[in-house]
Amino acid sequence: MFYEIRRYQVQPGRRDELVRYMESVIIPFQVEQGMSVTASFVDEEDPDGYVWIRRFENEQERATLYANVYQSDRWRDEIGPTVNSLLVLDEIKVTRVAPTPVSGLQRTHTTGRKRKIGMSDNILPKTHNVPSINRAAAVALVEAVRAAAAEAGIEVATAITDADGHLVAFERADTVPFIAAEVAVDKAWTAASFRLATHSWNALVSDPRVAPLAHHPRLLAVGGGFPLFDNGVCVGGLGISGGSAEEDENAAQ
Repeated sequence: MFYEIRRYQVQPGRRDELVRYMESVIIPFQVEQGMSVTASFVDEEDPDGYVWIRRFENEQERATLYANVYQSDRWRDEIGPTVNSLLVLDEIKVTRVAPTPVSGLQRTHTTGRKRKIGMSDNILPKTHNVPSINRAAAVALVEAVRAAAAEAGIEVATAITDADGHLVAFERADTVPFIAAEVAVDKAWTAASFRLATHSWNALVSDPRVAPLAHHPRLLAVGGGFPLFDNGVCVGGLGISGGSAEEDENAAQ
């Protein structure tokens, strides 16, 4: 068994942003892939210093877990580029350490049971906070959509959900058919649920392996719904209905 201590130098003034991203995205994702993350710290003597620690049973486990995490599509396309933008990459330092025989972190196998150790095997909290768009930002976005729709000569219903698909803000123009209200909400829900723009589902549901999702009562494969991201994290969904699919999509963009 050994521990890997990773020390990061964060881009000046962005450590709080890194901590939020680590705790809401990176650490949960790595734990889902099987990583054991035992601790994370901010450096009290360096305002841009951050340290976290992972545990591995052996080199084979480390190689397997590295492949699970760093060769995944999500890490390559989403997480990796975001975290790299927050770090001074040539200042990353990785140290491997092994606990001494009497260390509180050491395990013993002589009894076939785990000896009581000085710290939890995994001190991560059992829950995590999900960043979501707040009401003020949602209302401002509704107003921006109204202006974009007016410029395009259409009137629309606009819905904003949080990251869990719950409605945060909504507006429907007087002349918009009532069904557009429900359509707008479901577009926002679809976008937030899958982190994908709704127009992309037209191609996705043509795949027989995905086609059954088209029968979900709230999934809408119609343009006009987009996920909302803040610092690489999905914080909600935007849905617009009232014009054609193309007009709704353009207003949303």
